[in-house]
Amino acid sequence: MIPFTLLAEGLTFDMAKELMMTNNLEIRSAQEAVEVKELELKAMRGLRYPSIDLVGGYVLMQRDVGIELGGTQGALSDAAQHFIGEGVSSGILSPDVAQFIANAISPLLAADWSIILQKRSSMVGAVSMVQPIYMGGRIDAAVASAEIAANSARYQLEAILNSKLTELVECYYGVIAAEMALDVRQQVVAGIKSHLADAEAMESEGMIPRSEVLYVRYKLSEAERNLRSAHNKLIIAREALSRVIGDSVSDKLTSRIFIVDEIYSLDYYIENGINFNPILLDAKSKIALSEQGVKVARAELLPEVAAFGGATIVSHNLTDLIPRWSVGVGIRLKLFDGLGKERRFQAAKQLNRVAHTAVSDAESGIRLIIENEYYSSINSLYDVGSMQATIDFATSYLQAKSDGFNEGVTPSSEVIDAQLALSAAKLEQSVAAFTFCKSLARLLEASGLSHTFDEYNQKAIFL
Repeated sequence: MIPFTLLAEGLTFDMAKELMMTNNLEIRSAQEAVEVKELELKAMRGLRYPSIDLVGGYVLMQRDVGIELGGTQGALSDAAQHFIGEGVSSGILSPDVAQFIANAISPLLAADWSIILQKRSSMVGAVSMVQPIYMGGRIDAAVASAEIAANSARYQLEAILNSKLTELVECYYGVIAAEMALDVRQQVVAGIKSHLADAEAMESEGMIPRSEVLYVRYKLSEAERNLRSAHNKLIIAREALSRVIGDSVSDKLTSRIFIVDEIYSLDYYIENGINFNPILLDAKSKIALSEQGVKVARAELLPEVAAFGGATIVSHNLTDLIPRWSVGVGIRLKLFDGLGKERRFQAAKQLNRVAHTAVSDAESGIRLIIENEYYSSINSLYDVGSMQATIDFATSYLQAKSDGFNEGVTPSSEVIDAQLALSAAKLEQSVAAFTFCKSLARLLEASGLSHTFDEYNQKAIFL
């Protein structure tokens, strides 16, 4: 935060820029958008790593799951009794041997022949993993798209910063230009009032006719209207600056409107604009993004291969028939989806061609803006220089007319006209200097060089 004591002393352009960077909601929103895209990029990079899940569950069924072998038990008992009986009757088995066999198989036939495969309640905890091996380029395209989206957000933030800096230049120096205009208007009113007092004194002495006094009064009323208009324009300019910086404006702006001896060549700004203009870079990123879209669409035509595995880490009442771990490799290839894959691939390629066309159009537009603002800056520099000669002449001419009026050889109208000519020259020079500041800021914005505005300010020639 800027200390109150500094604001009391005056608001410099750098202080106004700091306030704008802190308070402007559009800049803050763009900064947050960059943070979001960077987090999304980190999330996309995680697609290259295995997916590991921890699962668990508890199951309660109506009854145990098992196999009942009671019928088999009865058949086996009947067969054993038949075998022993036939063996004894035929003499193959002696009664002792038959009794021995009967005693040996009796516990088996008396046992419970039902088998429980799974008890009705069970609990299991397991871990599973899937590791992509080959996804047809889907993951690489997704990561690259996220990187491009993050860069696009940075370009948009830079474009907003440049645009807001240009707006700040227009509003900040617009206030100074309005203050200069107000000062000139005040000088005109003061000068005409002084001349009116002289004219009224000379009229009372019979040296000039009353018509000249009336003419001076008419011009005074006109000058006072222009003064009120200049005052209102200053109020509007201050309100515009307050909106840009997000805070009330100090009564005093300490920076001044400036010009420079010369600026770089047109080719310098065009070359930088093609290479560094964030709007153009963002448009070029759309080409890269569309290329990744082509890769994603092409990947749908290719198979997916992944390794997978799982293991039970804890269990209760879980049947031993189920293995405790498993691993494998899977492949999937979509054979037909109503030609959707092929059509999406063609659409992605068409979108890529559209992106190239948009970049070409953006380059043409940026070149035109750079050329327009470049020549506007050059013309403003020439205007400031030429108007200085006009101001010098108008000052000398006004002095001569004032001296002639005091000697009674020059009418009031010529003095007033000389006064107005001088004020008009001063206003035109201040407007030309203000136009230079605006055009320079717009030129640097179009060239992607808004951050170099302070360099021009450091070698400035102040009015």
